Amino acid sequence: MNALNITLPNKVFIEAIKIAQTFNIDGYIKFNDDGILIQNQDPANVSINSILIKNESLIKKELLEDMKIFINFEEVYKIIKDNKNEDITLQILHSSEYINNKADIIYLILESFKSELKLLEEEREYISMPLFEHDINFKIDSEKFKEGIKTLNKMCDSSIFKFDYNMIQNTKNFCLQGINNFKTKIEYSILMNDITLKKINDSFNDTSSFSNEYLNKYVLNIITPDLKVFLSTDYPLLLIQENNAIKYTFILAPRIIEEEA
Repeated sequence: MNALNITLPNKVFIEAIKIAQTFNIDGYIKFNDDGILIQNQDPANVSINSILIKNESLIKKELLEDMKIFINFEEVYKIIKDNKNEDITLQILHSSEYINNKADIIYLILESFKSELKLLEEEREYISMPLFEHDINFKIDSEKFKEGIKTLNKMCDSSIFKFDYNMIQNTKNFCLQGINNFKTKIEYSILMNDITLKKINDSFNDTSSFSNEYLNKYVLNIITPDLKVFLSTDYPLLLIQENNAIKYTFILAPRIIEEEA
């Protein structure tokens, strides 16, 4: 008897697992009414990854009840990464099938082979996504953002998201800015679309700094032509990419920069 029996295109599962294991080798997979939710945090607890594989992208779904497992994403990726053109079935037996009444194995079934993977003991609390009231959100071209982050990452350890009311009203651009150890300032402008601004007044400005190490990892996983950016001063950065199969949500805490006396 199966507690879980889900089939989906393996290329979708590969994409989701690849994103997750970029920041940490392990994390949670939660199976529920929304689909398959894959989540983890980086070891320093600076960022949160949340990848939802939507119900509509699943070929078959048999789920007795909501289920959450803790698993090594790196091991999963090694098993599935070379079989992009196949469908994959995820299978977990009902707890009654085990001596200790606790499921501890997930089966990864492809057309060419079947593999079993031991589930991990939970090492941390399940992540609940924090909610923030952001001052501004907008869409940008994903490749332009990737290009900007990679350019700044070569010379700077952090990127500052900088814009003000005049920039928003007139140029529709925001500025990615980096400052290196020699205090050299590098700037990269990106056009904003579909802007929603909560603070609509001419004194509005926002300057938030985020680690290029994490942003550079993030842009390795561009899956959509554009992405949505949510910003507020001194609050985490929220980035969302969404296509027909996956909704990828990334949260990154701001860097604390001490001003020189």
